[in-house]
Amino acid sequence: MKTRCSLTAKDIKKISMDQKRTTKQKKEEKKEKRKSSLVMFLNHFKPQMREHAKTEPSGSPRIQEENDFFETLKAKMLNATPTDVVREFMKNEPKGENKGVQIFHIKDYPTQINMFRVMGEYHVQVVDKDLYVDSLEQVVKLLSLVTNKTFSQQILFYQEKYSPFEILSCLMENVITALDDNLKSKNEEAIHCINILIAWLEVRGTVFTDNKLLFYVMDFYKALKSVEKKFPFLLSCLNDLNEAIKVVFEENGVVTFAKKRIVDENLFKFQEVCVSDKECRERLPEQLSGIELMLLGKITPHEYYLYFNATTRPVSLVNQYSQWSCLFSRWISYEIVRVKDLEKRKVALLGCLTLATDCLKYKNFNSAISILNGLEHQAVRRLNNTWNLLEKKDWNIFCELKDVVLEEKAQNFSVTFRPPSVPNFEHQIEIMQEIYNSPDIYRDVDGEKVQMLNVVKCSKIGAIIDLLGVYASNVPEKENKQIVEFFTTKLLNLPLNDDSLLGLSLSAEIPK
Repeated sequence: MKTRCSLTAKDIKKISMDQKRTTKQKKEEKKEKRKSSLVMFLNHFKPQMREHAKTEPSGSPRIQEENDFFETLKAKMLNATPTDVVREFMKNEPKGENKGVQIFHIKDYPTQINMFRVMGEYHVQVVDKDLYVDSLEQVVKLLSLVTNKTFSQQILFYQEKYSPFEILSCLMENVITALDDNLKSKNEEAIHCINILIAWLEVRGTVFTDNKLLFYVMDFYKALKSVEKKFPFLLSCLNDLNEAIKVVFEENGVVTFAKKRIVDENLFKFQEVCVSDKECRERLPEQLSGIELMLLGKITPHEYYLYFNATTRPVSLVNQYSQWSCLFSRWISYEIVRVKDLEKRKVALLGCLTLATDCLKYKNFNSAISILNGLEHQAVRRLNNTWNLLEKKDWNIFCELKDVVLEEKAQNFSVTFRPPSVPNFEHQIEIMQEIYNSPDIYRDVDGEKVQMLNVVKCSKIGAIIDLLGVYASNVPEKENKQIVEFFTTKLLNLPLNDDSLLGLSLSAEIPK
């Protein structure tokens, strides 16, 4: 006798469904348990982070350059003219611009860009060689595909469009979402986002002086560390994140190029800092290079963006550096027009020409250009009696100085020389400002125009910022306290405005 099964097909189907539901439920519970600590962390901090006002991220990488050939060439150029100096350097310098600086080009990442465009749909636009995105989330997605620390810094952390708390919140959310999905591709995305965060911590600047931001990063690291065993692939990048956090804590939130300089307090003291004193003038080129690079090193990447914006320009350190260059230029004029005696005034004028040439020997183009600007000031140019005393060789030096400046601006060669060197700062600012002012693209969102971010533009500006950072990190070690104090403090108290200079000039040579 056959025993019939008491379960009908309907019952079996129901049991099967219950088993599937139970399995699915267990997976969901496991999933929830795995992500709970991270989600709780994000939900707790994200609202607070959104309330914070925008702070100023900034930074740039430290890149060391060799300068072994410098001392040898300096001896060869003892009596060289400005043109001789530049030619000698160009002959011995490597061709082309600094290879340590990178610029993002979409042609270099065809696969990633195509994938990004498919993912982004109408959030992404490619116009000629430029790539535009309309949100912070899209920027992070792009940087997760194009895994390059330098581009992360240039595109995301130098600019002023997104606040630090918005950026951190977006990075954390992406990491948590990626871990939640637990797919191989998503795991890689989580690692890339953490590496982007590491790149941010390494950016030179003061953004992490905001203790709340820094402690949010630290808490996020701890939250990730708590689930490290479930996600072993995070081990390496979390170790790197921890090291980066340690550095920022040790620097009190400020990552800079600052290094200790040897202060010479006793030797080479002068009655006054002036170009007429030969001994003092011979010390000036090296000290001016140090002062210029010290001022350049204080400028964080975000400061450049403050300068590009006309509203925030006055508070930018870029503006302060430009003003110092202007003051130094006027001091050159002052050194000439303040001298009453004609012969001594000629000595001062020749001293300025010599100083400009000597600055070129130190590859200090910025000071040399400032000196030339001082000589071209109307208060100096009107001193016909003084200029008429110059010999032909002196006029040749003056003309060569002008030629070098024009040639530099045409070829932009001051940023092709190896450090230590001081490039033509104003020219680099002009180039960046022109890039910054290039037209933007807007996308219509619910009847409102939203400005899209040109990531290629950001990278081009960032590359110049990084290049200037190369030079800023190579400040000469020797410092003459008297000279440095004069040019950083006492210079501000001299009568260097146009009216004062013209008044001194009129007293020196009374118009007929």
